[in-house]
Amino acid sequence: MNRLLGLLGGLLLIMLGSFTPMAAQETDFTDDPSAFVGELETFLKKSERKELKDLFKEFEKRVRSGVISPELLLEIREQAMLMRESGMTASPYFEDYLIALDAMYASGIREGRIREWMTVYMDELRSIEKRKFNPVKEFLEFTQHFFLDHALRYSKSGITWLVDPRKGSFGRDTLGLVLTFEEQGDLVATRKQDSIVIQSTTGRYYPATDSWYGQGGQVDWSRFDHPEIKTDLKEYIIDFTQGVYTVENAELTYPLLFGDRKIIGQFNDRLVVRMPLWKAPTRSSNPMTRSWRSRISEAGSTSKEGSGWKECPSMDWQARTPRHRSP
Repeated sequence: MNRLLGLLGGLLLIMLGSFTPMAAQETDFTDDPSAFVGELETFLKKSERKELKDLFKEFEKRVRSGVISPELLLEIREQAMLMRESGMTASPYFEDYLIALDAMYASGIREGRIREWMTVYMDELRSIEKRKFNPVKEFLEFTQHFFLDHALRYSKSGITWLVDPRKGSFGRDTLGLVLTFEEQGDLVATRKQDSIVIQSTTGRYYPATDSWYGQGGQVDWSRFDHPEIKTDLKEYIIDFTQGVYTVENAELTYPLLFGDRKIIGQFNDRLVVRMPLWKAPTRSSNPMTRSWRSRISEAGSTSKEGSGWKECPSMDWQARTPRHRSP
């Protein structure tokens, strides 16, 4: 009996020994770039999805032409191996991954910026616990909307916030994933037929909280045929889930009332979905309202002593003269 058990145990070890290399071959990619591309193709073909086949063709074309450098290909290979070891399937995970890569190259993103993105994505892969892939999938979907739709926040029926993706870089800080925009560009919010724009601004966006921390920028009134009216912004914060934001200590330039003087006050801008309380003089309806509250401390105000609403072409603003205490 003992001899029989020994023979069975030996046979089992032989079977396990022959099975292990096969399992490794099915789950690992090679370091050789040319072999990796072929193995990736074999793996993706198992899904029999036309979309995956088309994505792979574009990926292979960039590898063969040198658009994807050998160094970057090794990093892609490392990420692909981690994805497979984690149990990710060809669809949707590898498909989303290839869409993200394709979107970056199609948007003209430089390899240095792609490497920044890959560093963040590698952190996401290493953070996977117990086959919980939702954070990875959400990151890949965010990447797709960012590069394909130019959206920091994307919504089919709600508010979408847009930027130029070529000016953004991926990274992490103490608050988590952050996209940094050091080069000036426009920040645009849209909902249905309405839109608002902050021109020539910089800032940081945190996807986890949908928060934008802006620095500088300008809002003008060209939509209402008054490009000479401008609002210069300093530091400001926007909750991207909302269609309204407020900037303290903004500067209003309104030549008709104040000449070349800048009036400091609080600026509010919002997206609206219904007729506002006022209309522009030359339009039958106006899909946007703006308000300006300014504490006037110097001569040049058209308001009388005290406070009250003043109507200006294309906007409402409240001018208040400071109240002086008697000596």
